[in-house]
Amino acid sequence: MEIILPTLRKDLGICEDYRPATHPPLRCPLLVLCGREDRTVPEGSLEGWRQCTRGEVDIRILPGGHFNFLSHPDPFFQVLTEALTHPCLDSPEEESRAF
Repeated sequence: MEIILPTLRKDLGICEDYRPATHPPLRCPLLVLCGREDRTVPEGSLEGWRQCTRGEVDIRILPGGHFNFLSHPDPFFQVLTEALTHPCLDSPEEESRAF
């Protein structure tokens, strides 16, 4: 316990003191995944990702909890594969017009 306690205190302190850096929004789409039974991240908080980009935000609720890719890998990898195999922009010209 004496060995673990200092590390645990620092970890909790980091979580408590964390303040996100302020950067301009990204210029790309975001895929946001959440487990339906996730008790760590409420579904309502996912909308906050829209503030992080000027691109499209695709929010998907999948079966399982916070680490849904472990308990329900098929839906997770299906969505991930779909996102990675469909390019978001076809050409650099479209990129400049998209934003």
